[in-house]
Amino acid sequence: MVTEIMSHSTETTRLLTRIHQPDYVYNAQLGTERKRRVRQFQCCLCALFLTTLLVALIATISLSINNTNTSELNNTALPLDSFLVLFSNNWPIADKEYIHHFSDEFDVKESMDVEVPAIGIKKVVATSEKARDLSRIGYVQEYALRHIINRSLNRSSNYYKICNNYSTPSIPLACDNDHLECNRFKKYRSYDGTCNNLKHSNTYGTAYKPFRRALLPDYADGISKPRVAKDGKPLPSARTVSLMVHRPYYKEDTKFSVMLAVWGQFLDHDITATALAQKSNSDTISCCGSSTVQFPECYPVELDPRDPFMEYNVSCMEFLRSAPAPTCCLCPREQMNQVTSYIDGSVVYGVDESLIDNLRDFQNGTLKMYITKDGRTLLPVSNDLKDGCNREEEKNNEKILFSYRRILSAQMQHITYNEFLPILLGNKLMKRFNLVPQKTGYFLKYNETVNPNIANNFATAAFRFAHSIIPGVMKMLANDTSSPEFVQMHKMLFNPFKLYDPGELDKTLRGAVNTAIESSDSYFSNEIKSHLFEITAEQVKQPKLCGLDLVSLNIQRGRDHGLPGYSLWRKHCSLKIPKQFDDLKNEMDGEALKNIKNIYRNVDDVDLYTGALSERPLAESMLGPTLTCLILDQFVRIKYGDRFWYENPHRPQGFAPEQLDEIRKTTLASVICDNADDLNVIQSKVMEGLHSGNEYVPCASIERPNIGLWGEILDHSILSSSLTKILSFRKLVTS
Repeated sequence: MVTEIMSHSTETTRLLTRIHQPDYVYNAQLGTERKRRVRQFQCCLCALFLTTLLVALIATISLSINNTNTSELNNTALPLDSFLVLFSNNWPIADKEYIHHFSDEFDVKESMDVEVPAIGIKKVVATSEKARDLSRIGYVQEYALRHIINRSLNRSSNYYKICNNYSTPSIPLACDNDHLECNRFKKYRSYDGTCNNLKHSNTYGTAYKPFRRALLPDYADGISKPRVAKDGKPLPSARTVSLMVHRPYYKEDTKFSVMLAVWGQFLDHDITATALAQKSNSDTISCCGSSTVQFPECYPVELDPRDPFMEYNVSCMEFLRSAPAPTCCLCPREQMNQVTSYIDGSVVYGVDESLIDNLRDFQNGTLKMYITKDGRTLLPVSNDLKDGCNREEEKNNEKILFSYRRILSAQMQHITYNEFLPILLGNKLMKRFNLVPQKTGYFLKYNETVNPNIANNFATAAFRFAHSIIPGVMKMLANDTSSPEFVQMHKMLFNPFKLYDPGELDKTLRGAVNTAIESSDSYFSNEIKSHLFEITAEQVKQPKLCGLDLVSLNIQRGRDHGLPGYSLWRKHCSLKIPKQFDDLKNEMDGEALKNIKNIYRNVDDVDLYTGALSERPLAESMLGPTLTCLILDQFVRIKYGDRFWYENPHRPQGFAPEQLDEIRKTTLASVICDNADDLNVIQSKVMEGLHSGNEYVPCASIERPNIGLWGEILDHSILSSSLTKILSFRKLVTS
């Protein structure tokens, strides 16, 4: 009997079977009462435990939400996972500030007369003429700062910002002059971003200003020399890091198309344009030549003796430093953004009135176009028109160009936040921080205290993540999509001339929306790592010249700009701070971390670009937590800090509700359809690959905005009634 009972025992079988239980004499009613009280006590304990757990969780989240000083968080204060930390933070994250030092000795007018040592400053120019003039001031200021620090300040601190005590700035061009007179009722954006923010009219979001510093720079000398390792020795060569950590590895991500990278590149050039050092005649400078006197702004990438490029007698890779931006106070070197920080179409129109005038044809408010022999329109061929006939009078009378520019910038904003960012950040973060475009009505959270200036880390490292998703080959698809051609990526770059041939534009567009990206990770295509801008033997009739390694250049650019190491950026984002390499085991790709350990001597030496790309992606996102943090912060600023944001209700700048509803119909698919020559079908979400729910649809079935609602810009003498409801955006976008 006992054997039989034991053989059928389970986890619910009593420890004492009935036949072995002792016989007790007790009151059954008392037993029932006792059981009731025991259960009651157990329920109270459970309730108390759950209440304590809930209070602790709420307190933890509240602490994370309310803690704006994110740099004070450490490993033990971060029990939540990376996503919840980002989800709970306040955005945008507060920037770190310099220690100000005021000096009666500092007078930039006097400093301007100081003869700078023989470093060839006068031969250095930036990308544009205006940037060149400003960078000259930057070089002199850098020399003045070095002179003053050597004479009078404690060299132990790298974070001094020295301002004079005079009420009138010595260099108005370089100072934060926020007293620009603005017309708050002006309907259109300025070209250079001035007067967008009425309280910071000449500094927030404007062109030709320093990039914003989220963290103070890390320069070897505290002033301008590129970052070195924590032990004071040189960091490992950027090329060595590229070869060892960012190896070629081909892993397609068919969920997304190359159009994702194309839009990212287009957007990047709308909000970032770093001014670089150049000769006075704008010629390029060789830093790897045989000359014994090297240009002072050279910072070439040194190659390891075992580097594959050594086969072609290449010992270093050309690299010029970014030009310094002038500042009102003397401080460590800053770099200059030559375009506005707003998504405003400056990639199409530019920010200088002289450039914009050169792009315009001054007829019907349109831009110049190149007309092919078969009647197609493409971007204009560069030329130097100097006729100037009646241009000033014509410029003062036109609204058409400005209205089209306002519509185009609104479409760019909508595509970016409706199609592009959800792929990068995921829907939860987009909704949490009100980045998803409104379905109806207006966005009511414009904040004049939010500084939208592009962060140095964003321009130099974070937004360059997309280089890792570029595939090695691109499809070229004619109408017969079953017979694709394949072209190596480096043969397409800076080679637009095939587009002038009939059918080639359509083949390129079909290929871009049908070519899968590479996975977003620490690995890169060899086209990016070895063949960028490569000159073949056929082109130069001599042994081929090696291409550049874009990954090496990105890492080198971060060091040039004094970007702090990867660990400090995790601290800035309230993420777990690594004290040693093994602390990153759960954060990084295993192979990448192993190679990082073999190259860097200290975990704090790891470059932001390398560390952030090596992180495992968050759920719903294609990026790791550090990249997600830095990119999220920037796009929060761009939206919340733009007075002319397309969904803002401010009149007369804002769109009418019915016009805004039309803007929301914009998709990148419709833009492509309208600008192609003979493209009939396309997937509705062109940044995504073909899948169930994203199949091919006829271009004619895709909804477009009704431009008829902008009656003031339509020339009814040339627009037929059939075009008033659906007007091609061909001219607008290709301009």
